[in-house]
Amino acid sequence: MFDEKLDLRLPGPVQVPKEIQRAMLRSFDHPMMDYWNPAFQVVLQETTEKSKMIFQTENLVILKPGCPEKRMS
Repeated sequence: MFDEKLDLRLPGPVQVPKEIQRAMLRSFDHPMMDYWNPAFQVVLQETTEKSKMIFQTENLVILKPGCPEKRMS
């Protein structure tokens, strides 16, 4: 079904076929997750705390996940 290489350039979110999802999972050494996944919230919180050290601040650091187009609006 997906023998040819496709260059998909669509605005998202788009439905990704299960075959593609399985191939993507096999190609990484860690599971993929979207930013609605509860496990991502844990990663986001850890990253936010570590960002405070990087920016040498105790103030609020806001990391906004999502596509770059959304961050610009």
